[in-house]
Amino acid sequence: MKILNELQNKLLKRKEVVVEIESEKNPGYEAVKGLIATQFKADAENIVVKTLKGHFGSNLVTVDAFIYSSKEDKENVERKPKVKKSAEGVAK
Repeated sequence: MKILNELQNKLLKRKEVVVEIESEKNPGYEAVKGLIATQFKADAENIVVKTLKGHFGSNLVTVDAFIYSSKEDKENVERKPKVKKSAEGVAK
C-alpha cells in the first residue's frame, strides 16, 4: 500500500487519505476497509471508502477514503441511506 495523499480535516474530525493498492483483482469495499484500518491503526467501522478506481492494464487500485476519529463523528457527517417504503405502507 502506497499513501499518495493524507490530509487532516479538523473541522469534520477526519483524516482524508488517497492510497494506491496493488491487487490481482478489484478488491471489495470491506477488504479495502480492513487494509486501511491496519495501515492507519484505526477502527474499521470509522472508515468510509468513497471510491475504488482500477487502472486498466495494471494491478493498481486507487482508493479515496475518510477515517473518522469516532463513530459519532462519522454519523454526524455522513449521509444516512434512504429507507425504501414498503408496498404495505401505501394508502389504498
